[in-house]
Amino acid sequence: MIIFAADLHLCKRVWRARRDLDRDSFRALAAFQSCILDLNKDEPVHVILGGDTFDKNEVRGAALQAFAEFVDTLYDAGVPVYVIQGNHDLDPDVSIAEVQGAMSLDKLPATIDGRRVYGLDWRTREEIQEELKQIPSDIDVLVLHGMMEHLMSFE
Repeated sequence: MIIFAADLHLCKRVWRARRDLDRDSFRALAAFQSCILDLNKDEPVHVILGGDTFDKNEVRGAALQAFAEFVDTLYDAGVPVYVIQGNHDLDPDVSIAEVQGAMSLDKLPATIDGRRVYGLDWRTREEIQEELKQIPSDIDVLVLHGMMEHLMSFE
């Protein structure tokens, strides 16, 4: 089974104007982890994070710790975590998630649960259009982090 999630935006306060939602992304990550571990009891689970795992590309403190514990816990349970970067957490050198033990899918085809999966970190509209022409023909699933169609000006 492949479980996909995107836009976790891990940070102390995603909704800065709503102090009552302090650390809500961490609680959501913990609930997500619990669901993954429950499902993994019945069949092997693979997790793909589709970008904006973090709210910024410079991550410290609680967000980094929460994600590292998430990946470590899943790794210990035999659940691999794959990632692409979104526009909020894009780092041109190496993704923060990858440094923490997740596996990058950016332009690296992988076989996940019997399916060929290919990912693209966030790119501009023009770059996405060019990259789509380069995708290997044996790919079953494409994971990319993009904008809403009405903002992209192409289908």
